[in-house]
Amino acid sequence: MTITGTCIERPAVYGYDAANRMVEVMEGAGNSFYGYDPDNRRIYYRDVNNNETIYFYGADGKKLATYTYTIIQYITQGNPEIQLTQQSMNVYFLGKLISAEGNPVTTDRLGSVQHGGPGGLGHQSQYPYGVEYTLTANDREKYATYTRDSLTGLDYAVNRYYSSQWGRFLSPDPYGKSISPKNPQSWNRYAYVGGDPVNSADPSGLYLLVWWGNWPWGLSWGWDGGLCADVAGPGTDPCGSGSGGSGGGGGVGGGLYAMDARALTTYARQFAKALLSENIPTDCAGDIANLGITPEEWAGALDSVSVLNGIGSQVSLASTLPNGSVQQQVAQSSGITVGQTFSAGSSGSLQVAMASVNGPQVWINPFLVNPGDTQADSALIAHETLHNLGLTDTTVQQDLGIPVTNNTVNISNKLQQDCFPGPPGNIMP
Repeated sequence: MTITGTCIERPAVYGYDAANRMVEVMEGAGNSFYGYDPDNRRIYYRDVNNNETIYFYGADGKKLATYTYTIIQYITQGNPEIQLTQQSMNVYFLGKLISAEGNPVTTDRLGSVQHGGPGGLGHQSQYPYGVEYTLTANDREKYATYTRDSLTGLDYAVNRYYSSQWGRFLSPDPYGKSISPKNPQSWNRYAYVGGDPVNSADPSGLYLLVWWGNWPWGLSWGWDGGLCADVAGPGTDPCGSGSGGSGGGGGVGGGLYAMDARALTTYARQFAKALLSENIPTDCAGDIANLGITPEEWAGALDSVSVLNGIGSQVSLASTLPNGSVQQQVAQSSGITVGQTFSAGSSGSLQVAMASVNGPQVWINPFLVNPGDTQADSALIAHETLHNLGLTDTTVQQDLGIPVTNNTVNISNKLQQDCFPGPPGNIMP
């Protein structure tokens, strides 16, 4: 299927495939074409003169190099060979671009190139939505990690294309369920970072990163929630029901689980980085001291956490409880499973999550986790990983100076208030 639309940056028409990816640019000089891999990474480009470019990416999805290629046909012997000629190469350190085409590069916290690049470019500046003060060479990373194309003047944002002239994406957010009733701006499916390009970025064209202090704090109230699409791949139901499994990725709520697990794991890794860099609020540091653990211990649990689907899990509940405890003995004799502590297939269960004190596992009810609520979800995964360290709810409540009750959401609320301040979030009810 091809859908055409008028180009914003220059006279041309764009053609899209069934997955809403730009695959053709039609202009007076001729047609150019793009190709993508299953993760929506652009891996192929053919210009109007039939010159072809191949893009290579690292395991983290960042572009490493581009090559043109030539097919060499031997007349007398042997099979044809493909000769690759390198056109560009990027080098990264801790996720930041530090070298492009052999020249040092410096970027700001949003990933926009400020100095360096092809030919040893000097200082570069952009207006908030990416328009340059002074035009520089394209076909390279330029604004907020995006590659600006010479062909169209648009920014390639992995899952969509972005126009710096208009400050918006050309196609709507691919995941419809990301609309939040609490945030009317999320109803605009073409908007860029909720109208706050100074403090936010959207490196994949799918979800918003908000900077608190000097580090990015992950997804924010589901600007696009495209995590399901990112997991499932193009051309699939982005939040389908999943299949199979007994506490892993499939089963009831499988598609929702995939989105929730990706978000919670992201939040866990980001909090771990904050702990190791000591970039945490004073109240949070106080909580750590009261709990009798070290930042390194908590970071280790966060880095190794395994988020599983609780609904339908056949894992023995006894295996998750303190060894030799009365609770473990009772669960063992009754044969209760983790899945039975959740209401299978129902959003009516009050059990949001549970964790093992004997390993890195955390089980969730995918119907009750909002992957776009950064603070609440960060507090949730922080709470559960305390159990992975062997701490029980009663111990944590006592150490944090909060009421000892069976409704342990007060632990998550305490951690949210102390460790995850910033833009208003939702305290769990």
